[in-house]
Amino acid sequence: MGKRLLLHIGFWLLYWLLNGYVEVFLSNSSFVDLPFWQRLWKGFGTRLIILPLEMGFAYYSMYVILPKYFKGRSYWKLLLEFLAVFTLVFTLYRLLIPYVIYPYIYLLPYPANTFDVWLPRYIYTAIRFVSVTGMALTIKLLRIRFQQLAKEKLLTEEKLQNELRFLRSQTNPHFLFNTLNNLYALARKKSDQTAPVIMKLSKLLRFMLYECNQERITVEQEVQVIDDYLELEKLRYNKRLAVRFEKEIDEPSTRITPLLLLPLIENAFKHGTSETRFETFVHIELHIAKQQLRLQVENSKDEEQNGSAEGIGLSSVSRQLELLYPKGHQLEIQRDKETFTVDLSINLNSYAGTHQVPDRGR
Repeated sequence: MGKRLLLHIGFWLLYWLLNGYVEVFLSNSSFVDLPFWQRLWKGFGTRLIILPLEMGFAYYSMYVILPKYFKGRSYWKLLLEFLAVFTLVFTLYRLLIPYVIYPYIYLLPYPANTFDVWLPRYIYTAIRFVSVTGMALTIKLLRIRFQQLAKEKLLTEEKLQNELRFLRSQTNPHFLFNTLNNLYALARKKSDQTAPVIMKLSKLLRFMLYECNQERITVEQEVQVIDDYLELEKLRYNKRLAVRFEKEIDEPSTRITPLLLLPLIENAFKHGTSETRFETFVHIELHIAKQQLRLQVENSKDEEQNGSAEGIGLSSVSRQLELLYPKGHQLEIQRDKETFTVDLSINLNSYAGTHQVPDRGR
């Protein structure tokens, strides 16, 4: 409020100074014999007396007429109201001239001029009133527009954050469901690996509960999660599964959206390895150099698997890529008789980003 008040005061002060300065020169022909400081008072004093009327009309237009217009009031009714108020203000202004300005500022009797002499002055005065009101309305409309743009931006960011939270909330239960299935299979076998699996699952859940709330994490953190997940899957499949994870990363501190890569790898197990009856493989290659990421995930599948091998993971990643890397990613899927391949390329510099919107649920 304080800043707005200062802006209003600054606007009207500047307007008064400019018009007072012009008024001094307009009155020079009538008061050429007076000292400059007296001419200065006559010019600035005149504009100071008129200023409240100009301010009143401008504020009435901004805070009464304009809101009614936005509420859908009749255009013609508003125009008539505007003209009626303008006529009233203009009449008051014309009364100030003979009864205040001439006797107290100019110190002269009011001259009896004909209508054709006063008409240009009436027009000039009307233009002044309309001009300053137009400037004030323009500033007001610009301010409203900037507020709308800021609000739209905030709503867009909140919508984006909510959608990302939804996508990740899909991924997390999906991942947990698959891992619990793995744990259940080990428990039924009374495997000695049950306890290590629970520990690794606990570690992964800790990551999902705390690290995933960040806008971005390091590639090193994402790779560690992938390593832990692969260890869980190796324990489940034993010798029936051949896993190869090749990594070539020039800068481990490179930032990336959390849980962007893991769902692609999980998809290879969920819709490939787990549905293959014989020996299976998952080959993963991750290369990151100069902010250019390339991930290729290839898994074996049975020829009978004619259905789509795309689950929640792939659709979630695809949507996150559209939101966060809209102009810098490429996701390709290739289906052969015995293999399913996902090829992802991301220019990490193209990260669109979102401002962190507080989670009001926490």
